[in-house]
Amino acid sequence: MLILKNIVGWIARHFVLWMLLIAAILVFNAWHAGARHDAKADGLEQVAATVETERTTAQRELLALQSRTATASRETLMAERQRRQVDLVSFENQRRSDARRKLSLVTLDTEAVLADQLLELRIAAIGREIAIVDRALAAADARSAAEAAGNELRRAQAPVRAAAQRCVAADRANDAFEAQGALRTISGEMLGQAERLRRAEREACDDYVAAKSRRDEAERALAKAREKAATIAAEAERAATARIAGGEAGLKAAIASEREAAEGSLRGYLQRIWDEWGLAAIVWQALAALLLIVATPYLIRLLFWFVLAPMAERRPAIRIHVPGGVAVPMPPAERSRTSVSVVLEAGEELLVRQDYLQSSAAGGTKHTRWLLDPKHPLSSIASGLYFLTRVRGEGTATTISAVTDPFAEVTLVTLPDGGAAVLHPRALAAVIQPIGRPLLIRSHWRLFSLNAWLTLQLRYFVFHGPARLVIKGGRGIRVEQAGAGRIFGQDQLVGFSADLAYSVTRTETFWPYFLGREQLLKDRVLDGEGMLMIEEAPLAGRRGEGARDGLEGALDAVLKAVGL
Repeated sequence: MLILKNIVGWIARHFVLWMLLIAAILVFNAWHAGARHDAKADGLEQVAATVETERTTAQRELLALQSRTATASRETLMAERQRRQVDLVSFENQRRSDARRKLSLVTLDTEAVLADQLLELRIAAIGREIAIVDRALAAADARSAAEAAGNELRRAQAPVRAAAQRCVAADRANDAFEAQGALRTISGEMLGQAERLRRAEREACDDYVAAKSRRDEAERALAKAREKAATIAAEAERAATARIAGGEAGLKAAIASEREAAEGSLRGYLQRIWDEWGLAAIVWQALAALLLIVATPYLIRLLFWFVLAPMAERRPAIRIHVPGGVAVPMPPAERSRTSVSVVLEAGEELLVRQDYLQSSAAGGTKHTRWLLDPKHPLSSIASGLYFLTRVRGEGTATTISAVTDPFAEVTLVTLPDGGAAVLHPRALAAVIQPIGRPLLIRSHWRLFSLNAWLTLQLRYFVFHGPARLVIKGGRGIRVEQAGAGRIFGQDQLVGFSADLAYSVTRTETFWPYFLGREQLLKDRVLDGEGMLMIEEAPLAGRRGEGARDGLEGALDAVLKAVGL
């Protein structure tokens, strides 16, 4: 059965892997299909750019040809046209079939496509050159006609002037005859003189009209020849400057097709979304915001290291005042171990957490104590000091040890009458106190202390003797003399004698703090005769390797601020 299960599991895992590979290949092909179409379009656009460069060169050559043929002789123009006609036939013979040219576009044979486009461009350019030469020939003919018309006009000018003079002279002679007296006029009529004068006038004026008509015809012929020459020159100018049309229509269609295919692919769709939504600007804005977010903690750490920490070090130390001014010294405590045996003396009672009551004597009386300190109900509940087991009876032995925490160790600390210690309630596992004289717990707030705000510990609990306290801690509790002063991590110090001066100091090295591996401030206890209670490994037994995050971390910070 196990073999069958393993076989089915192996087949299922590899089937899922096979399907994932298929999906990955499909996504890869869909993504790169657009890239292939873009590459094809880019190649064709490179061909189009090369053709455009050649077209520009051909345009310059057309302008040069138009300028050169404007004043060339007819014989020279005929030779130019004959040579270009031969070139045109040669290039047209090199042209491939339409099917082969379309196949080159489909297979993206850029070399063949470029050769076809350049060949079409040369054929179009030679056709344009022949048209320019033809227009130059027509212009030469028009110039010859204009020159002939001009010569004819010049020849017609003198007869017109002479005929005009004869017409005027005949008209004057006729007027002079008619101005004579009636007798002479009648005799002239009888002799035929008047008729001769009128006939001479008509003939002279008719000659003038005929000569003037020939001159006007010559002027019209000259104007027409000049107009034709101007029209031909304008056509030649347009032919030289107009864009040479090649076979780029198919090339443009192929480029448009590839671009359309690329835009319709997954890559093209994402590119359109990228452009339409302005994702480029958004990415840079998000990157700037990300860099700011990443850099902000380090900038804050620099501010705290160079500004706030020196200010905190210069602030006065926190000292918890006890009645009488000086607390009774605490005796040294034994080294912590996994369990502590407590034997009650006459008039004593034991209050112990449920999870630290390992074993108890068969004798004695046992009851439930709801809260360690009814005056501080919330603090008792938050620190776990509720539902305590109360044990009474002289000589009753009870073993106190962590039942659920494999890393916790305990030690017994004695608070003499008049003695006092600042202690985190969380570190308290059990209390041995006189019956009828419960452990006195006072809270002290330090709301106006910069040190308290920087360490987020605004409240301190002071436990007053007489009592014996069972203190717990990860990997043990070390109780030692303050001596010349000590520095340690904030989470390590769980308690100290109330008459000691407590302050903070900047951590020893910069880079571990700057990189987030060390806290900024450490606890510092100045020299004195008091005792320190230090937890060896505060985080031992917790899930994870460091301080908790999220709501749990926020709750820890609040509990620390109120001294719990």
